[in-house]
Amino acid sequence: ADSIIMERVADAEPVFYAELVKTEDLGAFEALVAAAMRKIAAGVLRRCIERFDAELVGNMPRGWSVHERAVRTLVTLVGGIAFVRTVFRDEFGRRRALADELLGIPPRARVSPGRS
Repeated sequence: ADSIIMERVADAEPVFYAELVKTEDLGAFEALVAAAMRKIAAGVLRRCIERFDAELVGNMPRGWSVHERAVRTLVTLVGGIAFVRTVFRDEFGRRRALADELLGIPPRARVSPGRS
């Protein structure tokens, strides 16, 4: 997976290089790259969590139903993210955010487990 990720990042090198040439300032360029990478990482986190949630909906436990889709916001190692996940009703009528449970995100937490 690391080599595939590095290949994709390398594809962005011409865009970043153009910024370096414009600024001719390593400090400013370094800050620009770091900020861009944090945004990319936050987007990857959000999309992967939402995809994981969608797969859970597709394999919903017997007796469960979809109650609602709700936004969850967390502060992570790469900054704030907001993602949509499914809240189910289990076979006993309890509300359950299965993605949160499986990923180890405590109820009402505002900080990701990796950040705490």
